Amino acid sequence: MSVPDTPVQSLRSSSEPVLCEMFASLFGLDSVDADADFFDMGGTSALATRLVGQIRTVFPGDITFGDVFEKPTPRGLARVLDQAAAASPRPRPAGRPARIPLSPGQSTFWFYEQLRGPSADHNILLSLKLTGPLDRDALAWAFDRLIDRHEILRTVFPRDQGEPHQVVLDPAAARPGLRVVDVAGGQISEELSRRAALPFDLTTEPPLRAWLLAISPEEHVLLISLHHIAGDGWSTAPLWRDLSAAYLARRDGLQWQPQPLAVQYADYSIWKRDLLGRESDSQSIIARQARYWAQTLAGLPEELPLPVDRQRPARLTARADGVRFTVSPDAHRRLLAQAAAARATLLTTLRAAVAVLLAKLGGGGDIPIGGLVSGRTGPGLEDGIGFFVNTQVLRCTWDGDPTFETVLARVRQAEIGAYANQDMPFDRIVDLLNPVRLASRNPLFQVMVVLDEGIGAGRDLFGCVAERQEVDLLGLPTFDLSFNFALPEAHEGAGAGIAGWLGYSPDLFDRSTVERIADYATHIIDAVTANPATPLSAFAVPLPVDARPARRTAVDTTVPVTADTATRPRTPRLDALCGAFAQILGAEKVGVDDNFFGLGGHSLMAVRLVSRIRSTLGTELPVRVMFEQPTPAGIDRWLDQAEAGSGTPGPAADGLDVVLRIRPEGDRTPVFVMPPALGLSWCYTPMSRWLADGFPMYGLQSRGIRGAGPVGRTLTDIATDFVGELRRIQPNGPYQLLGWSFGGNVAHAMAVILEAAGEEVSMLALLDSYPWDGEQTDPTLNVESAAADPQLTTEELRRVLQASPGTAAAVPDEYLPALAQVFANNRGALLQHRSGRFGGDVLMFTAADSVAQGMDPRSWQKFVDGSLKTWSVNGNHYEVFGPEPLETIMSVVNAELTAHHGRNRARATQERGVAG
Repeated sequence: MSVPDTPVQSLRSSSEPVLCEMFASLFGLDSVDADADFFDMGGTSALATRLVGQIRTVFPGDITFGDVFEKPTPRGLARVLDQAAAASPRPRPAGRPARIPLSPGQSTFWFYEQLRGPSADHNILLSLKLTGPLDRDALAWAFDRLIDRHEILRTVFPRDQGEPHQVVLDPAAARPGLRVVDVAGGQISEELSRRAALPFDLTTEPPLRAWLLAISPEEHVLLISLHHIAGDGWSTAPLWRDLSAAYLARRDGLQWQPQPLAVQYADYSIWKRDLLGRESDSQSIIARQARYWAQTLAGLPEELPLPVDRQRPARLTARADGVRFTVSPDAHRRLLAQAAAARATLLTTLRAAVAVLLAKLGGGGDIPIGGLVSGRTGPGLEDGIGFFVNTQVLRCTWDGDPTFETVLARVRQAEIGAYANQDMPFDRIVDLLNPVRLASRNPLFQVMVVLDEGIGAGRDLFGCVAERQEVDLLGLPTFDLSFNFALPEAHEGAGAGIAGWLGYSPDLFDRSTVERIADYATHIIDAVTANPATPLSAFAVPLPVDARPARRTAVDTTVPVTADTATRPRTPRLDALCGAFAQILGAEKVGVDDNFFGLGGHSLMAVRLVSRIRSTLGTELPVRVMFEQPTPAGIDRWLDQAEAGSGTPGPAADGLDVVLRIRPEGDRTPVFVMPPALGLSWCYTPMSRWLADGFPMYGLQSRGIRGAGPVGRTLTDIATDFVGELRRIQPNGPYQLLGWSFGGNVAHAMAVILEAAGEEVSMLALLDSYPWDGEQTDPTLNVESAAADPQLTTEELRRVLQASPGTAAAVPDEYLPALAQVFANNRGALLQHRSGRFGGDVLMFTAADSVAQGMDPRSWQKFVDGSLKTWSVNGNHYEVFGPEPLETIMSVVNAELTAHHGRNRARATQERGVAG
């Protein structure tokens, strides 16, 4: 490549000489003048990324991708820098919090890992055959130094309450970095495939593995597996550079002392989140970019029509496949010429050609295409390994019958806007637009176009001849179609042709269909570059797409759940699911058929919801189910089928066990709640949503509802039985008890029994419950006493249950006779019970209507040695579980629980000190 012949003009800005040197270095030239054009010289998107990063390292003024497109000369960029009002924030080492957050890009990949489960689909595989003398010990030493230098290669990602964070391990914990294995030459392919298929456990395992498969002293195959959460395509350049430099220094007996990295990836993660700011701040970067994407993608087609052979399934099952094709050298040269004329990159021009192809296949004039940006725009990031890349949506639109030149200009404009707003994580763009979610469809776009610009190890590595060794490992496809273009090892300006790989989803396409699409692609690229000023209507695909079934784009959203579509009965599990939805969404109430994403849920919230469901119900729920069944009723149906398939009922499946796991997650002292006379603790489900974080809640329920087992003759029998169940969960005190109605009498009796056994009861809370002892009027008399009538029909008993809070009315008919018997027994036990004395304090909550009927909360004082604190809430006996009463009740209960937790921790600390 020659330097432009025009005379070098005088430099007008102090930044121009440095920018000229940067341009020259970037293109391997001795010098360039101030008006040398980046695109005329063969600039690419990767080179533009490097240029922006280098400029930001040296100059305080900010500069963007758009500036390179609009002012592609040293002189033009110097003027942009001179006009910058203030320095951009720069990533730099800083104080780290106790929990290092994931970067926005890592969060996206971590979510996909949860969505699909552990697999090798997200592994970057680097495999090279090395021919020549190789010092194995020096290479092992070099890998250890690589891990020392780049913290991200020794980082794990544990999860706490559903939220992941980064933990950087000591270097020794991540060794050995390289494992040497003797392998026979004929077994190489098998060994590579087996090792490449190994998934990472990101919670405990560093994200890098490397094997040296030794065939002979001068013949080796090096396989590196790097999880995408710790690297991207641009990471391979610093990886090979550092690894090679360390190896050569060790082999030759020299010291390897590279300059320390400007920032480690953990520092970048913190800087990036701070830089983006909060979306609630209208002036933050993230808020400004959110407005751009909301406006740019408004009205985006839900799905791009493609000539598929089958309807889209609810879930992908077939692993990705692909076909190869080639862009000829002549077409390659015309692409380069068209790119230079339009002040665009080769990738931009290829995207424009693919957009034309997709329009010809039925997409019309509104084509969303996926792309990648390196994300390494901050100073000091070019030498780092890590996941900096971001996914973007490029919306290519046009009206009428434009020329290819016009389409290219529109795509270029879309890229400039996307590059200027590249900091917005893709998953947040998805959340912002909130499209209909399908586990089998990438949101916002279904076709990806990327260009591999030759970042690799090179032909000479470690003093050996290096050749790429193919590893056949394809995971589930992310996109319906993926156009992957790759330049030859020679510089792209040579126009030597472009290799193409068209990846596809076999769930949607037959291979023969994709082969035809690849043929269409080469035809369109040839045609539009040969005639860029010709209207698109003049170009036709050589093999017309007819009206065969391949034209269908309908989506089969039928989920693999066998259940009727009738309204599902309200059960404790369904109530718990609604409660979990409400907690994660911050909503007051969520209905059984409310759509999680329709209520504002997004991908990372879905992961948190799955974690909450897992801990609440004690059952495994894949994240993908959230996309297939995004309602509480849908998840409930899925759990039904999962339990039927396993033959094992899950915890709280029908809600009739003696122990009801209302909210089992938490590391603090549990709260135990006792059932009303109906024997079920379902009524406490709404209360769990108000309970302070960290406190589990378990409900105890009467035996005999399933028609088997003793029901307990006296209230003391019932309390003694419940104490036994309670101590299975929590062997020793202090205990925290709460009961409503009849459950309050049981909780008081349990407190008496526990205290007599030498255990502490730190909280006893009674909700509109009164000691019977022949002196009180029963507030349930007019409603619940009817349930004890053995002559009641099923329908009449069902109407009685409707008055009970919670979901008791959803009990299956087959259990109603047993439920009536349990109620009769409990009511009789209450009438005969004589309360004991409890030595602690009591929290007493009364319903205003109950007091008006003559109920006296002070009647408990004769059975309580400690203080009796009372509060009144609006409503009747059955309305204490409404939102307003619960707000009052739970504010008091939570304060009591928190105070006891603090005192218990202080006492435990003191006891440990005495013991020490």
